[in-house]
Amino acid sequence: MTEGAPAGTKSSDPETNGDSVPLREKFSLTEKLLAWLVVLAGFYTMYFAQDIFIPIAISLFAGIVLQPLVRLLSRVRIPDSAGAGIVMVGVVAAIVGLGVL
Repeated sequence: MTEGAPAGTKSSDPETNGDSVPLREKFSLTEKLLAWLVVLAGFYTMYFAQDIFIPIAISLFAGIVLQPLVRLLSRVRIPDSAGAGIVMVGVVAAIVGLGVL
């Protein structure tokens, strides 16, 4: 604790986090190494699961980007499912059209 601070109050020193032990000394070397091992294992798993994650990320991005078009068609009294179909047909047609060029 800091000098002159009432008992029960936390220190304002960011290095100690309110305790008398500095944060960098709170965790042992094995705990730090285990944390790095978990992070590396997560990256390893994501690298080999990219065949699953990339299509999911692309579909989420496409859903977010194309939602305003579906909402616009919904205002014209076209059901959401039909509007989504119309938008996807338009996207595919645009991709095929650009591929023909």
